[in-house]
Amino acid sequence: MRSFSETWGALRGDGGFNWRTFGILVLTGLLSTLAILPMQLYGQDLGILLWLIVVSTLLNTGILLVVAVGIGTFLHDRVGLHVHRWAADAMRRNGLASILGLLSRALIVGLDAVVFVPLVQDAIIGGVVAETPQAPFWTGFLAGFYGGITEELLLRFGLMTLLVWGGWKLTGSDGVPSVGIVWAAIVFAAVLFGLGHLPATTAVYELTPAVVVRAIILNGVVGIVFGWLYWRYDLTKAMVSHFSADMVLHVLLPTLFP
Repeated sequence: MRSFSETWGALRGDGGFNWRTFGILVLTGLLSTLAILPMQLYGQDLGILLWLIVVSTLLNTGILLVVAVGIGTFLHDRVGLHVHRWAADAMRRNGLASILGLLSRALIVGLDAVVFVPLVQDAIIGGVVAETPQAPFWTGFLAGFYGGITEELLLRFGLMTLLVWGGWKLTGSDGVPSVGIVWAAIVFAAVLFGLGHLPATTAVYELTPAVVVRAIILNGVVGIVFGWLYWRYDLTKAMVSHFSADMVLHVLLPTLFP
C-alpha cells in the first residue's frame, strides 16, 4: 500500500510541496486582507465591534486563503504556472504589467460611463445613490493590496490553477496543458471574479440582468488581463497589474472626482 507521501507525490507529479512558499503567501494574503478594512469601515463608530469584524474577516478569508494557496502551491508548477521567475528584464516586465493594469482599468471606467451607467440607472435602490463619507486616499491605496494580493491568491493562484489542472486531467493531454485549456480557465476565473463583486453591488443596485452583466464584463476584462499575465509570466506580474488597476479605481478617480 502506498504511503501518504507517495500518494501525494503521485497526484502532484513530483512529490514536493513548498511549505515556505505556502506560509509566506498565506501570511501575505492575511495582512493584505487587513489592508482593505480602513476603506470599508471608514466613518463608522464601531467600538468593540471593530475587533469582532477584524477577527471574523481574518478567519473567513484565512480559511479561503489556506485552501486556495494550498491548491496553488500543490499544482502550479505541475501545469507550467509560476509564482515568480527571476529574469534580467524583471523591471521591464513589472512595468508592462503595471501599464496593462492601468490601461485595462481606464478602459472599463470609460466603458462603464458610456455604456453601462445609462443602462443601470433604473436599478439604483431608492432612485438615488446615497451620499457616503469620502475616505482619505490612503485607505484606497491600502485597499489596492487586498485586490492585488489576496484576490490574486484566491482567483488566479487557487482557482485558475485548479481549473487548468482539472481541464488538463479531464482531456488526458500529454505534456503541459493546451492553450485552449489555459484560456478557458482564464476566462472562467475572470467571470467568477466578476460575479464575486455582486454582493458589494447590491448595496447600491437591484440585481437586474443589466447589473449582473455589468459586473461580469467590467471586472472580467481586467480579470482576463491578470490571468494572462499569470500564465504568460508569473503570479507576481498579475499582482502588480491588479494593484495598478486598483490605484485607478480607489485613488486616482476619487481624487479627481471627489
